[in-house]
Amino acid sequence: MCLSLLSIPFHLYFLPKWEYRIWRYRISETSIEIIKGFLFKRKILIPMVKVQHVDAKQGPILKRYHLYTIVLSTAAGSHEIPGVSEETADEIRGEIEMYARLDDEQV
Repeated sequence: MCLSLLSIPFHLYFLPKWEYRIWRYRISETSIEIIKGFLFKRKILIPMVKVQHVDAKQGPILKRYHLYTIVLSTAAGSHEIPGVSEETADEIRGEIEMYARLDDEQV
């Protein structure tokens, strides 16, 4: 019980800070690259033509700090870009929409 109480500040304060520092993303005309991981790095490359849906979600903790999580849905699953500001979330959604529209016109 005591260990559970001590882990609450860790999960609410320290863990989100560390996770935020290790997340990276890059959006290009052809793909979205997500890099995450501290000890074991993981690079995810999502082709722009595979993106079916882009959503911005916000839970109670993210709302407290005015942050959003961008969820990119593909046929194979979904991927997240966590902890971005509202302005950045709107920019990301706009960029992906613009590049997806370019891909539709090219097809």
